[in-house]
Amino acid sequence: MIPVKLALKNFLSYGEGVLPLDFTEFQVACLSGNNGHGKSALLDAITWALWGEARKGPGQKKPDEGLLRLGTTHMQVEFEFDLEGERYRILRKCSKTKKDSKTTLDLQIFDEAVGQFRSISESKAGKTQEKIIKLLGMSYDTFINSAFILQGRADEFIRKGARERKAILAEVLGLSRYDELARLAKTHAQEAEKFGEQLQRTLEDLDKELVHKKTHQDQIEELSALLQELVRQIEQQEGKLEVLKEERGLLLGKNRSLEDFTRQVRQLDLDLKMLEKQIQDQRGHLEEYEQILRRREQILANYQKYEKLRAEEEAFTEKLKHLRAHDAERNALEQTIQKARHELEKNKEKWLARLAQAQAGIQEAETRLKRAEEIERGYLGLQKAREEDEVWEEKRNRLDELDKKAREVERQIESARNELQAEVQALDHQAKDLREKVRQESRKKDLLDQLRVRRSELEALEKGKEQVAERGHELNLSIGKLKHRIELLEREMEDTAERLSILRKSPQVLCPLCESDLNENKREALEAKLTDRLARARREKETLASQKITEEAELSRLRLHYKEVEKKLLELPKVREELARAEAGYEEILLSKGKLLELGGTLERLKERFRKGDYALEEQAALKLLKEEIGALAYKKEEHQAVKQRIRDLNHFEVDKANLENTRIQYHRLHEELPEIQVEISKVSELLAHRQYALLEQNRLAEVQAKMQALDYDEDLHQAIREELHKLHGASMEKDRLTQAEEKMTPAREALQRLEASRTAKEDLRKDLLRKITELQQDLEKWPHLEEAIRTLEDQIKTGKREQDKRREELGGFQSKYHRCLELEEKKKEIEPQLQAVRRDQFIYEKLATAFGKDGIQALIIESAIPELEDEANAILSRLTDHRAQITIESIRDLKGGGIKETLNIRVSDELGTRDLELYSGGESFRTNFALRIALSKLLAKRAGTRLRTLFIDEGFGTQDTQGLEQLIEAIKAIQDDFDKILIITHLEVLKNAFPVRIEVTKFPDVGSSYQLIR
Repeated sequence: MIPVKLALKNFLSYGEGVLPLDFTEFQVACLSGNNGHGKSALLDAITWALWGEARKGPGQKKPDEGLLRLGTTHMQVEFEFDLEGERYRILRKCSKTKKDSKTTLDLQIFDEAVGQFRSISESKAGKTQEKIIKLLGMSYDTFINSAFILQGRADEFIRKGARERKAILAEVLGLSRYDELARLAKTHAQEAEKFGEQLQRTLEDLDKELVHKKTHQDQIEELSALLQELVRQIEQQEGKLEVLKEERGLLLGKNRSLEDFTRQVRQLDLDLKMLEKQIQDQRGHLEEYEQILRRREQILANYQKYEKLRAEEEAFTEKLKHLRAHDAERNALEQTIQKARHELEKNKEKWLARLAQAQAGIQEAETRLKRAEEIERGYLGLQKAREEDEVWEEKRNRLDELDKKAREVERQIESARNELQAEVQALDHQAKDLREKVRQESRKKDLLDQLRVRRSELEALEKGKEQVAERGHELNLSIGKLKHRIELLEREMEDTAERLSILRKSPQVLCPLCESDLNENKREALEAKLTDRLARARREKETLASQKITEEAELSRLRLHYKEVEKKLLELPKVREELARAEAGYEEILLSKGKLLELGGTLERLKERFRKGDYALEEQAALKLLKEEIGALAYKKEEHQAVKQRIRDLNHFEVDKANLENTRIQYHRLHEELPEIQVEISKVSELLAHRQYALLEQNRLAEVQAKMQALDYDEDLHQAIREELHKLHGASMEKDRLTQAEEKMTPAREALQRLEASRTAKEDLRKDLLRKITELQQDLEKWPHLEEAIRTLEDQIKTGKREQDKRREELGGFQSKYHRCLELEEKKKEIEPQLQAVRRDQFIYEKLATAFGKDGIQALIIESAIPELEDEANAILSRLTDHRAQITIESIRDLKGGGIKETLNIRVSDELGTRDLELYSGGESFRTNFALRIALSKLLAKRAGTRLRTLFIDEGFGTQDTQGLEQLIEAIKAIQDDFDKILIITHLEVLKNAFPVRIEVTKFPDVGSSYQLIR
């Protein structure tokens, strides 16, 4: 991770409008400035953007609210960095409300295709944070223990326990991937174990079911034997039933014969009744035939007369048919002739009407022509009156035009007068308002002075509030450091007291602490040293506790004062707003005074113009000219109206003149048409008189009339024949009946004989059938007993078959269970090798989980990395101490009871021997911690590839003398090629110019901190 740009807003001491810090301008830089001006805040901004973590005040779980600049409710940090060829940007914001605070996080990547950043955040902030940690490959804790030497926490790595140091070293070495592999192996092992247990349970379930296999087989054999016996019994019963059913079949045949004979008897009864009726009917027909034959002579005479009359009637009917056809044609011809005559008559009437119309038109025209002279005079008078009217119209139109212009000019003059009057009134009203404002000058001036005084007081309080907030922040940090130092002292006192107790209680020659030789003098010296250390720690703790109480009391007072100031400052926006309004009001009054003086002269001049009528002078002159031109027109409305009345009176002569011309033309035309009309009337009259129309139809009519007379049809005689025929209308039917009687008499007698013979035969057959019915009824009396025996056998067979079905069902169930057992045996054969394979996989994954775990490959990697870490730290420490000090890192140590224990103990040795780091001076301790932390940072840069190529050092170099500072500078320069960015934070003058670039941080009371890049 290589920083590119950092932008802050309302973060700690930084306010709004702070320019972004561009990291591309340097590789190594010194961040300097006075204490409390905001140097460390820049690094806090980076860690807060990346991990949401930074230095926290005491009792704070999250740093967000403590990082918010006092007096603000919103802060944000925007941090850009390069990582593995990609550029990323993180935007983290925090907003505070009265109830709680809300933090938002957005991770973005630069998209070269569109030339801008795009968001790659997850749906939740927690998921996005996990993504950032995975991207960086480290947590905040690892960062501050390696590449970020935090202010006051250079010994962060040393102070942690061996297990925690080991965990940090593992993360620096990127061993988390092995944790992931171990987790995956453990997951696979658990899944294999779970699957194996499932297979084992399946096998146990199979064994439980297979226990019943022999029982199922025995049941199958028993049920098979029982079914065979049931089949034998059912077959015997079905044989008996078959014999009885055959006997019942014979009885059924006899019963059907009985029913058939009974049905035949019933049918014979019906046939005999029908034969009796047929015999009676036949006898009736014979009697009817005999009666007809007795009237034979009379019937034949009537028939001959009927035939003669019918022939005569047919001849008359034929004549009537021809007569009616000729009559229809005659009627059609007469209608056609009449229609032709009617057309000629209509034509004559039309010409007669035209003659009358022409004569009337000539008479009317002669009457109109008598007024010709009068109409000519009237028409000339109308033309003269219209010429006079045109002259008067021109004058009237010009008068209207001039009058319209005059009214428009008068309107403009009135408008100018009203405008001037309105302007006078407006200025008068404005002057009145200005005088009213000027009268308020003294009161407004007093209010303005009061508000300015109040604003100065509140702004002074606001400046003091910033100082109180800064002092409060400093006290918060100081109290946190004091608490941390007191905790360290307490642990040191407990550790020293424990050592002292062990030393005093131990009678051994060897030192119970370091197991070195310990004589009496050394024991006393060590005891005195530990006693002195314990006393010094107790005194320092008491001093620090007293200082903490003092600072906490001061912080409480500052908080109360801050709240009071905040409460008072609530008035400041209102005062500023009121002051702005008051200043604007007073400025307006001053302007009003000048306006009032200027307005007085203008108002008097306008009033004088109004009194003299000094307005719209051009319009007034134009109005005078218009009125003179109107007078010169000499337009007389009464004379004009008289001309118009004369035109109205003479208007009808225009129509009469047009009608007169038409009448003359019509008169000549009618005189020309009159002879032609009279000739046409004569022609039509002659045609009608001599019947010269429809000549073909008239000739055909004469022929038809001649044919009708030649038919000689007598209607009365025809009617008499029709009446005689009507009287003899039954003669033909009587003749047919006579013929039929002669033909059917003999066959009828023969048919009667056959019917009587058939009746005798059917009566004999009926007697024979009644005898057979009696015999069959006697045989069928034993049928009910036979049916009862059949039902009993059928019930027995049904019961046996139900038992057979039941047993077969049971047999099927046991056979299914037996086959199920056979299938389960096959399944068991499949599962057993599968279970062995799963157990083998489980064993392999468990071994892999152990191998990838903390005590496996990770331990080996740490073991191999420790020499590299030692070498790097000793190389730096040798440069810082002129080869006087050396670090030893122990990965394991022997236990007193035997065996070994994994650890990560750090020992420091110099020319005086190996000692605990606590026994070194502050400068010596810092150099040791610094060397170890730099070694961790280099190891992180090497082992993690290019993920972290940046080193931040925010640590007080005040513990170092001049030579120590020079050695530190040389060490930093020596390692600068191992990092892409190194940033050192200090306030020491000697360090400010030791590096090529300096970022100078300055804090201002009003706007907060800002920085400047100095080369």
